[in-house]
Amino acid sequence: MAHGINELAIIRGPRIPGLGYEDLSRIPHSYLNERQLRPRTVSKILSASRVGLALSAAEGACLASSEYLLCGLPVVSTPSRGGRDIWYDQNNSVICEPTEASVGAAVRHAIAELDAGRMDAHSIRRRHIEQAREHRLRFLDVTRHAFAQVGVTASPEVVFNATLINGLLPPYLSYKDVERLLGEE
Repeated sequence: MAHGINELAIIRGPRIPGLGYEDLSRIPHSYLNERQLRPRTVSKILSASRVGLALSAAEGACLASSEYLLCGLPVVSTPSRGGRDIWYDQNNSVICEPTEASVGAAVRHAIAELDAGRMDAHSIRRRHIEQAREHRLRFLDVTRHAFAQVGVTASPEVVFNATLINGLLPPYLSYKDVERLLGEE
């Protein structure tokens, strides 16, 4: 779907074998990383970009969406399952059909909106930070309630800060690790 985008930068993360990813080297691009990038490098590449693309039909958190928005980039997205659209509104995104022509038109539209001042990088970033704070507080409230229902006395804030790295549970966190962090050994 991104074949018609000029000066496309493709930042790819680790690939899970057997999921049938598209061969990204076949998509015309200006940049394609060959190894895992440091967060600072990702930020530099995004800061030199105008628009972020989120084109999968289904995925989980879609951290790339948040990275785009935190860098002040509007997102061009196709309809999807998984929840990334919770961050999107008319001031930070364009949702389009999953076709090459629609994606190209949506990218041009988002750039035109930026150039005309109807989308603003600072507003996009500020609003995403506000939304992330709201979701974090809601998550902590739900966790606090769940802890109380089962008699856990640990602070959700302490557990959240101790277990999450860049907002994600580390993949190596075991059930025993969680019990230890909750003080339930």
